[in-house]
Amino acid sequence: GIFHENYTCRAKKAEMLTQNQIVFFNSNGFLVVEDVLDQATVLDPVRTEYAALLDTFITTWVAQGQMQAPAASDSFYDKLKLAYQAGCDWFQSMDISMPGNEIKSDTPMHFSKITFNFLTCPEVLDIVKDLIGPEITSNPIQHVRLKPPVPDLSASKVRAHIARTN
Repeated sequence: GIFHENYTCRAKKAEMLTQNQIVFFNSNGFLVVEDVLDQATVLDPVRTEYAALLDTFITTWVAQGQMQAPAASDSFYDKLKLAYQAGCDWFQSMDISMPGNEIKSDTPMHFSKITFNFLTCPEVLDIVKDLIGPEITSNPIQHVRLKPPVPDLSASKVRAHIARTN
């Protein structure tokens, strides 16, 4: 099957959307549905995978003299900030989509069974189905956007991966 043997997508609640939620979505163009994804079985594996990916990049950048080693107590976000401040670019390497231009044979992209399972979680797809119907097509432009904190943004950065969100 498509699911990793040690990973399943389990919802905290498997309820269908209410008519009020569907009306809200149709009126406002968005809907927040809380507690759909279980932290331990769905989100933590993604967080663990991205933390390991970042640690791999940082090990290389430190070895190349591009940045100082983070403290052992630094969080994932502290490490992202340190890498950004050092000018190290993780944006495309941690993305799950190819860029819209300048694709080369060595252009990095991150995709794994864990991220695929997250994107195809049946509970999320059931909610989407309630909103748009049973024929779900995924747009190939999906991103993981880990953005630096707004106070640390360089004024010269205008790429979508880096720019401020409002």
